[in-house]
Amino acid sequence: MRLLPRIRDAATSLSMWNRFLGFSHKYLASRSIMFIAFVVMNLLMFFTPSQSYSQLCENPVPYFVVDLSASPAASITMTIGGHNAIEPCCTDQPANHNCQEFLFIMHPDAIGLSFTQPDPPRMCDIDVYHLDQGCPIPHGAQSICAPFCDYPVFNPITLQYEIPITICKDGHFNETVVKFMSVTTPRFDEFTLNESCDHPISVFGVPEPVDWSCTTPASNLQYLDCGSGPGVNIDCANPVFNYTGPPIMECNGQTFTYCVQPSAENQCLLNPIFGAVTLYPDPRDYTASISSSCANGVSVFTATVDGFPCPQSLAYQWLDPL
Repeated sequence: MRLLPRIRDAATSLSMWNRFLGFSHKYLASRSIMFIAFVVMNLLMFFTPSQSYSQLCENPVPYFVVDLSASPAASITMTIGGHNAIEPCCTDQPANHNCQEFLFIMHPDAIGLSFTQPDPPRMCDIDVYHLDQGCPIPHGAQSICAPFCDYPVFNPITLQYEIPITICKDGHFNETVVKFMSVTTPRFDEFTLNESCDHPISVFGVPEPVDWSCTTPASNLQYLDCGSGPGVNIDCANPVFNYTGPPIMECNGQTFTYCVQPSAENQCLLNPIFGAVTLYPDPRDYTASISSSCANGVSVFTATVDGFPCPQSLAYQWLDPL
């Protein structure tokens, strides 16, 4: 008779334990779901591009920092507009003026920023503004389709070269793709050569096709070769210089000046770029003469380069005929 209450108590305890386990299972399952949701939300936040709000505009328009500091010729293609452009930058702009603000971080050797819309249709009713003291100053009613250049300014606080701009549009701002390009400081790879040598003459920071037409005298172009032959279709950025003219007689070298005209579409490069190649007489083009004399048992050898116009400093090497 005592066994029955014990069995009943054991059954009650087992039932309570099962209910506890069921509750614990449901509790742990709900907690697991909450934990997974928390992780997913944080991952989404981590991988979604961060967007803050304007640093210089009066209204809280979307603000993006674009880092082009890795290279003076860096570029990035971005989608602008859409639901992120919802209000004007400043209160004195029309109410339907929808804007986005950008801060470009530039390489120290970059001289400017330009951009283009690589894919049609081009939205030329988008305006570009330079930010100055909080509100946009138009670049002469600057359309995004017009040639554009803005120049970096060193920020002593961030120790970076920066370009702040705002892009706005009246009315609905549909999404469009824009390629922003850092413009590198143009330069020539200048060098000196013996007249019988050839070498590429390169110009950096100017996109092909390159316009060499400002070279004076134009006859200097006959010594350049872009692959179609000397003086033919000279429009590359690194033609090979190969002198084929009369012998160089100037001991201090003869200079050949070259000029590249910037592209009309690139407003960051307004002035022609000049470079030079200096050629020196090559003694290998002349015949060497050797004379000898003997006095007091000492042999004296004298070597000269016949017709060579410059002071000579010659070296010789004994060769063992055996």
